[in-house]
Amino acid sequence: MQLDATLSWEQQSLQLSALVDSGADENFLDSNLVSQAGIPVEVLPAPLNAHALNGELLARVSHRTVPLSLQLSVSPQPSRTRCFPTSL
Repeated sequence: MQLDATLSWEQQSLQLSALVDSGADENFLDSNLVSQAGIPVEVLPAPLNAHALNGELLARVSHRTVPLSLQLSVSPQPSRTRCFPTSL
């Protein structure tokens, strides 16, 4: 499902379209978007592997964003989250 969303951090915000996968274990953002928007990231203590349901390795993740506020167009309340930048 694709929804309009607002992503906020520190004193900045970004309007975007979010692809919502209710079965996903984690939240991912395109690494180019993270870089272009200047969203701060932190290095993970150890890299994580992202796998598809069939076990296929999709990405190796080494960073996560600072805490973000995600406001979806269908929800009255924003949620706090961290996202993993990837090129998925």
